[in-house]
Amino acid sequence: MTAESTSTIFSRGLRVLRDDGISGFLWRLLEKGGLKPARTHLYVLESGRGPQDLPQAGAEDVQILKVSLNDHDYIDEITSIDEWKIPRSVTIKDLEDGQQCYIARCNDRIVACGWAIVKNSFWDSHCKREFVLADNEAYIWRGFTVPEFRGQGIIAQLVHYMEYDLFTHCNKESVITLVRTSNAAVLRSFEKSQWRKTGRAGFWEIGGLRLHYLQGKNAFKATTRRRFVSINR
Repeated sequence: MTAESTSTIFSRGLRVLRDDGISGFLWRLLEKGGLKPARTHLYVLESGRGPQDLPQAGAEDVQILKVSLNDHDYIDEITSIDEWKIPRSVTIKDLEDGQQCYIARCNDRIVACGWAIVKNSFWDSHCKREFVLADNEAYIWRGFTVPEFRGQGIIAQLVHYMEYDLFTHCNKESVITLVRTSNAAVLRSFEKSQWRKTGRAGFWEIGGLRLHYLQGKNAFKATTRRRFVSINR
């Protein structure tokens, strides 16, 4: 290795250290070493609203509904448009387990959908860990808007309805969710709707060993496993 190539490598290393910080620099080294590291970082968000905040009137042609096990046509339609490609059988099971499903309809079709978990714990299949909810907490997830209706505020209208319903009919006092730290658009949408960051969750994984973390004393307050290691198989 020549002095010139050594200088080039050193300069690149300094640039990465300056732009990405120490963690980013070490991450690049692990990638170069062939260890195939993985990571996911999420913000824990909590609604700043309460039961006194009635849902604001949105677009006149948008109808918000809750879906039950008897709404077979709606379940079929959700399955056909679901951004997450979740099978119908899973949707049925989630409803049987007590999850709440909400839809926004426009022009005689479902244009947005969101779900809420109201029982005391749930398994996050991406992080591969359990989160425990306090009795007064609900967790919303699996939200999406069909592409041609995005940017019209429909998902914000749906989420506000979900919050109000969870406060008034499910006896919840706190509604929380998880959003990737890199998803700036979704974060802006929640912040405009009076949601606030209460912590972070995620993991670092190297060589099949996954270090989970949960930060923020007000983030998933009933979850006692804040840091632990698991083996990702």
